[in-house]
Amino acid sequence: MGMLDKLQSRFHSGTVCARISRMWDAINTKTNTLIRLDLILLDAKGNDINVQIPADNVDTMRSLLHE
Repeated sequence: MGMLDKLQSRFHSGTVCARISRMWDAINTKTNTLIRLDLILLDAKGNDINVQIPADNVDTMRSLLHE
C-alpha cells in the first residue's frame, strides 16, 4: 500500500493506507441536498489530503469508510 505523498493528479486506482481524520457532508443550504462527502485523510508519515466524493458516489463509498 502506498502513502499519500505518492499520489498523483487524476489517481484512479491503487490502494493507500490512511486514516480518516474528519468526515462531513457538504450540503446545499438553499435546497438542503447533498453536494458531496468531504474527508481529510492522514497517512502514517503525517501527510494529509482533502478528499471529495461526489453525491452520486456517496452511498456506495460511505459504507466502506469508518471515521
